[in-house]
Amino acid sequence: MSDYEQLKQFYLEKLVGVITAEDELLLQTMLYNSAKNREAWEKLEIEFGGKNTELFLDNINVDEDLEKVKRNISKSSNFGLKRLLVAASLLIVSGLAFFFYLTTPLEFENTKLAENEINQVQLISESGASIELTNQKKARAIKFGQLTLKTSENSIESIEDETASEIQTLIVPKKLNYQITLSDGTKVWLNSSSKLKFPTSFNANTREVFVEGEVYLEVAKNPEKPFIVHTVDYDIRVLGTKFNVNTYEPKLVKTALVEGSVSLVAKNGAEKKLNPGSEATLTSGQTFLIQPFDKDDVLAWRKGIYYFHHVPLVELIPVIERWFGMQMEIERKDLGNLRISGLLEKNQISTFLKDLKSSSGINSRIEENVIYIKK
Repeated sequence: MSDYEQLKQFYLEKLVGVITAEDELLLQTMLYNSAKNREAWEKLEIEFGGKNTELFLDNINVDEDLEKVKRNISKSSNFGLKRLLVAASLLIVSGLAFFFYLTTPLEFENTKLAENEINQVQLISESGASIELTNQKKARAIKFGQLTLKTSENSIESIEDETASEIQTLIVPKKLNYQITLSDGTKVWLNSSSKLKFPTSFNANTREVFVEGEVYLEVAKNPEKPFIVHTVDYDIRVLGTKFNVNTYEPKLVKTALVEGSVSLVAKNGAEKKLNPGSEATLTSGQTFLIQPFDKDDVLAWRKGIYYFHHVPLVELIPVIERWFGMQMEIERKDLGNLRISGLLEKNQISTFLKDLKSSSGINSRIEENVIYIKK
């Protein structure tokens, strides 16, 4: 990055009040040691300050900067445990690009809202018995009827069934996520507001599960027992592969294939084979729309990140409800139609709202688990 590009970034950080102490020190050093840098800084203030701020914002490449965000996040082996490497938010304001970087610890917000109505992951047996699966810091064994669950933090590592196979339903509520390893070794990650129905052991000629919400699967290979994922709109048949299934939107079930090969079968018999790097969406006409997908975008939820690209603000409402267990009410239709791009982090709703205010002047308040948005 050239000195001028670095100065532009610092100018934007100072503009929205998120420059870090380290960046401020580096900026002052750059200005102190170089008359050329001081001159460039003065030109930035004159050319893009005050009423011309939007012109400066318009020069920022939204897509390019968002790609930098995703690359930096992917390089972090301890994302979510140590430091958030890059952007807190990236917004489109009045049709103009607005982007800023924020380096801050990623930590759980200790607020009353976060503590309100805490729901737990539940496992419900075919007979109706249920057990709450709380966060575990250490591996432990839990007895549940005739089952022995070996659990660790946010996951079931294995299930031992002492009797004939029984159907279980794993329910992950709003705000949480969970992982389970099935009896055949298949690993399933569940996003917030998702369900997985599965047998404790696969005794039939096929391995079949039912999913709602969003899940990512790494299916254990077994040519003699095809793996079938049932959704409300179509079935996914695999032998061994890695793919993401999103059923959040009615009639818009999506399957994104990361590795291997799957065959999609609609309720009307329409069938489509999917190749790695492709995502299938079943249209209202019961035909499959196939298109490439961005792996970083689609799978980011597993790291507690949701990427959005030029979408109306109103489209974030269901994501906020799932991830934070909060409702969102927008005062005016034009605010809901405001198109924004960037990322949303789990447990960071206050940061998102603060950035929304800094970038666009949109105000918000939280009352009884409802976010009210107004100009």
